[in-house]
Amino acid sequence: MAKKPKYTAPALEKGLDIIEYLSGQEEGENLTTIASGIGRSNSEIFRMLSVLEDRGFVERTPKTDTYLLTEKLFHLGLSTPKKKLLMKLAIPAMEAFANECLNACHISVKSGNEMVVVSRVETPVNVGIAVRVGHRLPLVDAPSGRCILAFSRPDEIESIMANVKKSAGAKKAKELQVEIKKIQKDGYSIMKDGFSIGVTGLSAPILDLELGHCIAAMTSPILQFVHEKNTNLNKIAARLRYYADTVSNDYSNQRHNDGE
Repeated sequence: MAKKPKYTAPALEKGLDIIEYLSGQEEGENLTTIASGIGRSNSEIFRMLSVLEDRGFVERTPKTDTYLLTEKLFHLGLSTPKKKLLMKLAIPAMEAFANECLNACHISVKSGNEMVVVSRVETPVNVGIAVRVGHRLPLVDAPSGRCILAFSRPDEIESIMANVKKSAGAKKAKELQVEIKKIQKDGYSIMKDGFSIGVTGLSAPILDLELGHCIAAMTSPILQFVHEKNTNLNKIAARLRYYADTVSNDYSNQRHNDGE
């Protein structure tokens, strides 16, 4: 039985319903489709959509008269003091890793049951792979997501495992459980890319040492070159873990010094 809210704010609820609905749409939706999707009438949401457009949370495509969610909420989330501190400390560490290991690097954070890339550093060499900021994948389908999951709170791990068991079956859930335990033991994740051949994702956790759980993952997509057949992925992953640990320590020390 759904819990009855203590207070109600109908106008705010309409706006949040629209934002949540559009967040799951890959293509623009028109007024009628959005209204139907959230169980309201066109007249109920017309003004709210107009306000959201004026404030920059949604954008309208004039030719098709459809609406899309913008990146404003994403950028607002990165503007919190904790996220600003994380970015400030992570970028120099990513640059150091990229210069040492000659691979691109990015930072991902958890967003619901997904991981989202929030910052990246390019490889210093001419050829490499980089993942765009804003890219999303389910946690269980990405090395960064699995790494974040492995070092999350036990109740969060159990919740994701239950979802995997329900959607993909007990066998897949068991395989993921084994992988999570390996990541916890090794301190990093190594995962072959599920969308391309010759690319392996390495990921290491950035931890809030005071709270004892993962706040982000530092990840590098490794492109296997023909002339470097013996690339030592575990060695590169260990260096990635070193730089991630540096960020973890600096982040926790800074927050402690600031009295948080």
